[in-house]
Parts: sequence; C-alpha cells; structure tokens
Amino acid sequence: MPSQLHIAQALAETVAETPGGVPSGVAYAALMGVCTLEQYQGIVATLIRAGVVTQDGAHILRPTQLLIDSAKRAKVTA
Repeated sequence: MPSQLHIAQALAETVAETPGGVPSGVAYAALMGVCTLEQYQGIVATLIRAGVVTQDGAHILRPTQLLIDSAKRAKVTA
C-alpha cells in the first residue's frame, strides 16, 4: 500500500496536469482503495496548508502557481 506521502504526490501531480481542476469526490473515488476518507481529507488539507492546491466551494481542487511552477521544473529535470 502506498504511503500518504506518495498519495499526496500523485494527487498533486494529477491536479497540476488537469486543466480546470479535479473534482475532489472523483479524486477520492480513485484513491479509496488505498486510503480512508479521513486520510484523504488529511492529505487534501495538508496540500492546501502547504499552498500547493486550493479547493473551492464546489470541491474542485486547483493548482496554485507554486504547484504549476514546481511541475514545470520537474519536467525540465526529468
């Protein structure tokens, strides 16, 4: 089973690469086999506190400029 760090990285990468954002419920549905709802909510809260993603009233996860810039740097070094 992947660690919560790996789940957070995968979620952040998905949000960074998805135009228009990712519905949080859809993201959780994709991850429910590897983490509980409480773990998922904790991961999302951590990503929000870290300034990597935002979540609007419709529960859409969107990347911040910090995440966008980080994803661009990762592609350059890959």
